[in-house]
Amino acid sequence: MTDVVIESIGQKFLDLGYSLLSKNGRMVAFGTETGSNAKIDISQLYSKQLSILGATGGSVKQISEAVNKSKDLKVKVWKKFNFQETKEAFKENNSREKDGRIIIEL
Repeated sequence: MTDVVIESIGQKFLDLGYSLLSKNGRMVAFGTETGSNAKIDISQLYSKQLSILGATGGSVKQISEAVNKSKDLKVKVWKKFNFQETKEAFKENNSREKDGRIIIEL
């Protein structure tokens, strides 16, 4: 499970990202490359208290401010994987030993 999903592809992967959100999770969606009609489970929206935000981007100043603010965030990382190890990362995400977030580096 994850706290935040940034979804830029659209219909094809929105449901997957949505299903991975943990309680109080947030999704930011800003792309429709694979289509704009996606289905979501409304009961998950309220039972997990999820938030979905649609965005169209922002100015260079806004993006710069967001990046600068994110430097203060601290996230406990359990393991890091490279993109080729994504399948293994998803398996490890369900591990009982997991103690922190899993990072997939691109």
